[in-house]
Amino acid sequence: MNLCLRCGKIGDHAKGCPAAPEGYFDTAPPAKNARALKALEEVQAGIKEAKPLADTNPREAAKKVFALEKLLETHPSSDLTSFEQKRNWKAAEDALKGVRTAVAAKLGDKPAEQIFEDLTFARKALELLFQQQKNRREIGALALDELTRIEGLGFNPADNPDATDPGGLARHACEVIERRLASTSSVDNEVDALGKSYLEPLATGDAPRELPSTIVGDSKLPLLLLGSGIAILVAGIALVVALGQKPAGGALAAVGALDLIAGAVLFGKASAKKSAAPVQFAALSKQFRDRLYLVSVLRSLRGLVSSLSKAEEALRNQVSGENGARWKRIKTQERDLVKALCGEWDEKHTVDDEMMKRIATLGEVPQESILPAASIGREDWEGLAKAYQAERREDSEASDETRLAVLSEIVLAHAGQKPEAQALRKRAIAEARNAFTGRATSRMSKDLV
Repeated sequence: MNLCLRCGKIGDHAKGCPAAPEGYFDTAPPAKNARALKALEEVQAGIKEAKPLADTNPREAAKKVFALEKLLETHPSSDLTSFEQKRNWKAAEDALKGVRTAVAAKLGDKPAEQIFEDLTFARKALELLFQQQKNRREIGALALDELTRIEGLGFNPADNPDATDPGGLARHACEVIERRLASTSSVDNEVDALGKSYLEPLATGDAPRELPSTIVGDSKLPLLLLGSGIAILVAGIALVVALGQKPAGGALAAVGALDLIAGAVLFGKASAKKSAAPVQFAALSKQFRDRLYLVSVLRSLRGLVSSLSKAEEALRNQVSGENGARWKRIKTQERDLVKALCGEWDEKHTVDDEMMKRIATLGEVPQESILPAASIGREDWEGLAKAYQAERREDSEASDETRLAVLSEIVLAHAGQKPEAQALRKRAIAEARNAFTGRATSRMSKDLV
């Protein structure tokens, strides 16, 4: 058996693993039949090697039987298309049981069963160790330089409170971003106040067809005062000139003049506000986009931190408690089990260190980094804004949060630019548009993230 350094599976490959043989994930009956036949041939050849070992080296025979059994499990008889092939598969399964019995007869039932149980336990533990070490390497190599360039954010990698924690810097970045988002929450209120029709231009940075009245201001009152002032002033003058009523006409003209002056002042202010409105709208747009960008970075960093935490917890649950001594024994005294599962293993290093070394040299773990806001496309800005607004609703669902998490990955230079991530993001954008407008939309599953 061998450990795949691309997906971390032992004796198998995770779906989509680039190291899997061509056609490995083809679910068509002919493809499944071909894979099962090839596996059956390997098992039949392996049985010939294992049978004599049961007497001369029963421990080695047990390790070989375990690998062959897992190969049959990966390619079950249901994948075969003919009765004869299924019969041969069953014969191979029975032959493996016979070698198991021979091993137990040589070693004793309990010692033999212990080997098989240890191999099952170690296989799971090593796969979990791979995932933990891989996640540690990924988050430890995370480049957060872009965050240091954001004006006023105050992120400094040197302020990391725990440099020994692989995810410590990412957690510190999350805390800094959370403080910034809390201090700029009023931006959301300003965006909400403008209404749904202005969300897209605010998100994309485009000028709207018509600026909102709350920003432009109302020029009706100034024009009304100007009109009424002129009318009253003319009426007052008419009283003086035509009817000779100087006191009354003068008083009326004075009132008109006051209205005229007030109207002129207010009109001047309204004109100035109208002139400044495009700049004000653009400023709010920038503040909103800055906020969306940080929301995306925060969601993405939280995702990386969460993945590491889950990987560490899964490994801890597998090898702690009553299994702690067992795992220590396998890693120190029974490295032959590790070799049986992972291939040749350098015993000069601890199992943990050797796993990390392999991942570093052969695992091709890419360095992740944060892209600048300027690299985000117009459609992605729109999708982010609408997904964000949908997720902020009081009646939002888990699918709304998942959709925003999918769109937030646009800021990840590696994970966010994979073809599968881009395809998923297109779907999320379409669903965000529907969710924002209130139209029915499918629920995006967390399994997709």
